[in-house]
Amino acid sequence: MIGFKLPSTTYAKINCTTKSIGEAYPKLFHWMQENGYQQKFLDHTCPMEIYYFEENVEEEQVELWIPIKEKCENS
Repeated sequence: MIGFKLPSTTYAKINCTTKSIGEAYPKLFHWMQENGYQQKFLDHTCPMEIYYFEENVEEEQVELWIPIKEKCENS
């Protein structure tokens, strides 16, 4: 296990499973678009996938976290 620190920022987050992760990303980016957000690149941020591994489970729970900022009108 590793640990690291990230500066505080705002994230868009969605819960899914290891089987539905492919559907979760489009849903998350669609929500961001509809609500006036875009992904925040660089600036000491990074997207994260957090997996909750459990024994004897067919699908594990996953959280997707995308750093966001309000969309500029020129973007």
